[in-house]
Amino acid sequence: MVFVEFVSSDYPYAGAKHHFVGASLKDVLADTNNGKQFGFADFTSYREITEDEARTLGLEYLGDGIAAVQKKGCKSYKLGTPRP
Repeated sequence: MVFVEFVSSDYPYAGAKHHFVGASLKDVLADTNNGKQFGFADFTSYREITEDEARTLGLEYLGDGIAAVQKKGCKSYKLGTPRP
């Protein structure tokens, strides 16, 4: 299982971070157009983060995302990022 942080060029603002949990980096990249976009957001970069880091960030739906991937209901899951 991997946790990935993407940096957006535009949505909801430049530099906004979007997070995913997935069965593998390959699965997350497949769901994000090879790490380039998801939904309205275009991404400029990404990096893998640890589960501990994901928990420290207070990401929304983390437990749901982990469960969905572990139960093989989906290959990756978009986590909610608390916004300022």
